[in-house]
Amino acid sequence: MHSKAGGETTGLQVFVGMFILGPVLSLGVTPAFGESISTPAQSALEFNQDRINAVRATGPNGLISRNFFVSRRAYYDSSDAGGGGGPAFSFSVTNLSDYNSNAETLPTGGSRTFEDMPDFNLAFQNSWNSLGGLQLSGSVDASLDRFSHSNGADADAVATALELQHVSGSSDQEFQPFVAFSTNTLFVPTFSKSQGTVTKLAIGFDKVFNFGTLVRNGPLQQLPLNQAGEGQFTSLQFGFSGKISKVFGAADREYVLKLSPSITYNWNNGPYSDADAAHWSLSAALNISRTWDVTATGAHEADWTLSPVVTLVFDPPASWFPKGTSANHYPQASAGNPTITLQVGYNRFTSNVQGKNYEQWALGPSVGLNWKF
Repeated sequence: MHSKAGGETTGLQVFVGMFILGPVLSLGVTPAFGESISTPAQSALEFNQDRINAVRATGPNGLISRNFFVSRRAYYDSSDAGGGGGPAFSFSVTNLSDYNSNAETLPTGGSRTFEDMPDFNLAFQNSWNSLGGLQLSGSVDASLDRFSHSNGADADAVATALELQHVSGSSDQEFQPFVAFSTNTLFVPTFSKSQGTVTKLAIGFDKVFNFGTLVRNGPLQQLPLNQAGEGQFTSLQFGFSGKISKVFGAADREYVLKLSPSITYNWNNGPYSDADAAHWSLSAALNISRTWDVTATGAHEADWTLSPVVTLVFDPPASWFPKGTSANHYPQASAGNPTITLQVGYNRFTSNVQGKNYEQWALGPSVGLNWKF
C-alpha cells in the first residue's frame, strides 16, 4: 500500500486517521477521557492481553527477534518494514481456551470455570531511515471473553495502540526507546454498553540480547551487535521492556510503572536449521506493575501486579500444508502461519485498599493465525 498519484489517500493515512478519530469518539461517549476502569479490572485486562501477546509473538519464522512481550513489533521480522518501502500490515486471530481459577477476579469465592477468549488484531508498521530510524506502529484489537459459568464475568474489550519508536536497523539488539498512546475499553457483551475506558500515554524502551550458533554445531554465543536481522538466527533470547504511563480517566491521578523481563528458547532456528521442519518455542516472562492512584475523593491507592506467563508454541511442519507459491516461499504463510500453544499464566493483584486483592490462574491450549500483507 504505497502512495498513489493524484493525491489519493494511502492505507497508512487511513489507518492513522482511525487512531486520531478514535480518541475523539471516546471523548464524545465519556467526557474528559471518560469513566476509568477500576484498577483490579485494569490488571485483569492487562493479564489477558499479555497472554495473547505471548501466543502471537513467540514462535518461528523470525518472530522471536523481538522481546515477546513487545507485541507491537512481534508480527514483523527485520525485513518487513525497514527503509521506508511502505507500511507492512498484519491480521491475527487468536483463541485462548483454558481453565480459569477466578473468573470474577474476587478476593475469595471466584468461579473456577472454563474460559474461551477469541481475539482479533489488525496491526501496521512503517519505518523511515531518512528520519533517523523512526518507526511507527499501531493496532486495533477486539476480544470476547466468555466463561462456561460465572457471576457476570463475561466481557468484551476493544483496544487501540499507536507507538513511535527509534529503530535504527543496525542491530536487533540495540536500545530502542518509544512513546506510545493507547486506549482499552471494556464492554458488556456483546459490545452493547461501555463499562469504562483506560487511556494511557507512555514512554519506555525495549532491549534484547540474542544468542545463537554462527557455524554448524558451534557453541551458543551472543550474536554480533552490528548485524541487522540477527534475530532470525536466535536460539536463546533475553528481553527486557520497561515503561511508565500516565492514565487518564475521571478525576483520578494515576501512574503505572511496568517492567517485563523475558527469556525465550527456540528449537530449529539458526543458519543451518530446516525451515520446512516443525518448530518449538518456549517462553517465560514476568510482568511486574506498580500503580499509584489518587482518587477523586483524595484517597491514595497503591497497587502491585505480578503476572508470570509461560508459553510453549508448536509450529507445524511444511509437510502439513499444500505446496504452492506463498509469502517467504513457505506454505505455512498462506495458511496464516498457524500455531498450537500450551500456556500457564498467573496474575496476583495486591492493593492497600481493602477488598481489591485477588489472584487468578489460567491454564490451557490456544490456536493462532497470522497473515502479513
